[in-house]
Amino acid sequence: MASLDHLRETARANPAHIERTAIAVVALVVMLGLGIMAHRRLQPIQKQAAALRSANETVAHFRRSYRAPTPTETARWGAGDESLGLSVDRGSRLPLAQAIARLGETAGLRDVRVRFSTLDSLYVPTRTAGGSAGISPAEYTVVVDCRGSFDALLELVNGLPSSVSVVLLTSGASRDAESSSPRNGDAHYHITLAVYEAAHASQAN
Repeated sequence: MASLDHLRETARANPAHIERTAIAVVALVVMLGLGIMAHRRLQPIQKQAAALRSANETVAHFRRSYRAPTPTETARWGAGDESLGLSVDRGSRLPLAQAIARLGETAGLRDVRVRFSTLDSLYVPTRTAGGSAGISPAEYTVVVDCRGSFDALLELVNGLPSSVSVVLLTSGASRDAESSSPRNGDAHYHITLAVYEAAHASQAN
């Protein structure tokens, strides 16, 4: 009771002090309310800013990881229309062989020699494409002899046109032409490629 009486006496003696305290309390409540409202309004803006930062980071990562195509990839893409189809016409034998030779040289292989041979006893399955009559193996094969590294060989095999298929591959130690010593990391490769022709082209011949 003594405390309450003391407070009443203080309020009577200093009414201005009580008013200032009340105003300060009201101002504090208003400031808290405004702060909460501002925080709620800032949330969507903060989310948009985070999304923009993420997009900028994605673009920056793409720019850092981008690399120009290598000469091998460029040559592979420009090897000719025969690389896009599953078969070739009989009249395209020479352009096909030339394209394969270019691919081998661009891949880094040396002494690339391409010639035609007979199918002999090699088994090559017939291809089917989209319910068509089928794509038959040609009566000839393309034989590639070359020297180089295994990585260069993979470049060649991966870049081969879709109209050919590897049916035989042998390798041996590659040796210098001027000596009998083997070249480090190199080998001689003998590759036999089956060639696919459209069924009507094979029947016509």
